[in-house]
Amino acid sequence: MTATVVTTSSILDLDTDALVIGIAAGKNGPVPLGGTQTLDVALGGRLAQVLADLGATGKAGDLVRFATLGMLPVPIVVAVGLGPVTSQADVDQVDVDHETLRRASGAAVRALAGTARVATTLALAVSPPGPDQLRAVVEGSLLGAYAFDTFRTRSRSDRRPPVGEITFVVDDAAEPAATDTVRRAAIAADAVALARDLVNTPPGHLPPAVFAEIAARHGAEVGVDVAVLDEKALADEGFGGILGVGQGSVNPPRLVHLSWRPAGADPTGPPALTLVGKGITFDSGGLSLKPAGAMEWMKTDMAGAAGVLAAVIAAARLNVPVTVNAWIPLAENMPSGDAIRPGDVLTLRGGTLVEVLNTDAEGRLVLGDAIARAAADSPGLLVDVATLTGA
Repeated sequence: MTATVVTTSSILDLDTDALVIGIAAGKNGPVPLGGTQTLDVALGGRLAQVLADLGATGKAGDLVRFATLGMLPVPIVVAVGLGPVTSQADVDQVDVDHETLRRASGAAVRALAGTARVATTLALAVSPPGPDQLRAVVEGSLLGAYAFDTFRTRSRSDRRPPVGEITFVVDDAAEPAATDTVRRAAIAADAVALARDLVNTPPGHLPPAVFAEIAARHGAEVGVDVAVLDEKALADEGFGGILGVGQGSVNPPRLVHLSWRPAGADPTGPPALTLVGKGITFDSGGLSLKPAGAMEWMKTDMAGAAGVLAAVIAAARLNVPVTVNAWIPLAENMPSGDAIRPGDVLTLRGGTLVEVLNTDAEGRLVLGDAIARAAADSPGLLVDVATLTGA
């Protein structure tokens, strides 16, 4: 994991291997933004000229890098564009939304893969700087450092490792709250990384039972209650949709229930928020078999489940002051002599009868069961998350 540091130090005092700065697109060329004044002075007032000579434009996402050749203690500077200047009278003013900051931060950190320590002034690039800008920079930087190399062998040695540590430069006024802002943003980035790891994992390594074990392990680490219903419990409690979708696979289905209750919450009260995430760990289409090309990315058909799991873990780590529940139906949709057939009728949780006309419409079957169970707890808000059919 990439470590984070907060500092108000001058960039001339930073012990780091590279510096990320923000620039904007001005009428006469690239414009250095907030946090670059000290750098400009150290370069004899020629920062804008150096950037122009390198072909920098300042357009959103544009990126250049240069060596300081001993003029600064930081050997490498990466300048990333944030878009057009909105006021020539005040060059610190740029109209930058949070997503632009995230993407710019991520692009810079990805470009610096293989660098041990990086500092960034992007949280100072927008005037006035504030916690929302800092949060966007932290999220983008950490997501830019994400890598999934678990199954690489020969090619792993050819890949540069992610940045090891990122220092976020903030102004003195923001410093007292900045550490907490960075902590919360890092939790959000960790949650995204967890979801990405699950989605990237090959389906042979992530059948329903293994996904359920991962959910239980992560839940236990942060105080989330986790219950897992196996195929027998699913049958006893009438989850015909989940069982129907999973019956064609040698890997039986599961239903995972996660519950986060903050301290002082009524243990018997309804959840304020319930999330339901579709967890088809691999979708062949069943007997309504997909074309081979359409199956190549079907390991991702559990992305809804991954996102929901990550969200509940993040809620616990952030100590969100509301009760959050999640129901994650997990099944592998495979063709076999035991698979459901077009024309079969399934009985979902609660007694609803469903005729299956296309076994590749499996998502609504598992979600139907999970949503019916989730609704029985009378949540204040229920949100389902799912990958969608191509139709």
